[in-house]
Amino acid sequence: ILGVSMSSLVISSATSALNNLDAGAESHRRDLDAINGYLRHKRVPMDLSKRINGFYNYVWSSMQYMDQSLAIKDLPPQLRLQLQLACNTRLLAGVPIFKQFDTRAIIMVVQRMKAAVFCPEEFVVRQGTEGKALFLITRGVVDVIKQATGVKTKVVAVLSDNDFFGEKSLVTSEVTNASVRSLSYSDMSVLLRSDFREVVENFPELSKIVAQTAQLMHINRKNVLETAVAPQQPVKEKRSTSLKFERLKVDGCRKARSFMDRIDCGSNNIET
Repeated sequence: ILGVSMSSLVISSATSALNNLDAGAESHRRDLDAINGYLRHKRVPMDLSKRINGFYNYVWSSMQYMDQSLAIKDLPPQLRLQLQLACNTRLLAGVPIFKQFDTRAIIMVVQRMKAAVFCPEEFVVRQGTEGKALFLITRGVVDVIKQATGVKTKVVAVLSDNDFFGEKSLVTSEVTNASVRSLSYSDMSVLLRSDFREVVENFPELSKIVAQTAQLMHINRKNVLETAVAPQQPVKEKRSTSLKFERLKVDGCRKARSFMDRIDCGSNNIET
């Protein structure tokens, strides 16, 4: 009897899940029909219409269409915070500037991060513009492009899952020395400089750390957007052009568990 009951429960759950998927697919089809109707009415060029459709299909298939606030709005505060930490702290563990942040500061940073999706061939950052955010790649591939005076544009690095760029933009308002272009649909977590400064203002002791980090960045050019590559240097594969990131990721993998343990302990004691 118990076996029959369990089988019935599994079948019922599977049926319910399939019904939900079918309902979601039908809703997606209706949304696409409405979007395509609008595009036809406005006589949008076919190439642009295809790209718009491609974006919505990617967003739907990756479940990004679900508004984050809707997905977590019913969670208790502590559980909601744990979810945010689980989604972002592994990425932050590899960013040097956050290694000296205490638990409460890290939690404030995570709570201010925003999700973003970039389309293939879309520029995330353009060379010569003011950098305004740190970008952490959750899923996707981007290339870093540098244009020097009198020299053809060169791809100087290729970044993917768990890599980051734009760290210097958190502590300075200098223009960027390279462009970053998404090669695929790329999911990223974004931290704006304005949000980062808000965190620092709440923890005065971090001001010295931020100032020291900015000075080191200026001297050593550690961020990939400030990596100078000689014109004659050939394009290398990601493994060789992103050695700084590989080292950070190795260090991050080794320390990620202790980092997460530290954050988990702190989040259990913080008021939200």
